[in-house]
Amino acid sequence: MVIRVEALAPKRIAGEYTFKNLEEFYHWMNSNYKRPRGLAGWALLSLAEEGSFITLTGMYAIKCFYDKPIGYTAKEIARKIGFLKTRGGGDAGIDTTKAIEFIKAIEKD
Repeated sequence: MVIRVEALAPKRIAGEYTFKNLEEFYHWMNSNYKRPRGLAGWALLSLAEEGSFITLTGMYAIKCFYDKPIGYTAKEIARKIGFLKTRGGGDAGIDTTKAIEFIKAIEKD
């Protein structure tokens, strides 16, 4: 299980990084990408579901790749745990307080 990251912006953290688990990646994202709030959570969900997360804006630019995506099951787990909040039948946001619980459930599979 490996997460590869290419950070392009902000310049203070530009470079390539490798993480051995999702929790290590999540903490790194939270400490380096504080805005927009919840970005680390969306990155986590995208990696678990699709195996990649790419966002390029003026304030932040990052490309992340995960070698063990689990597909749609990731969203099902996220909803069950409460990490992915739903409202009116659609996804409404991320509950970052449930991130570690979500990571443990994903890595257990």
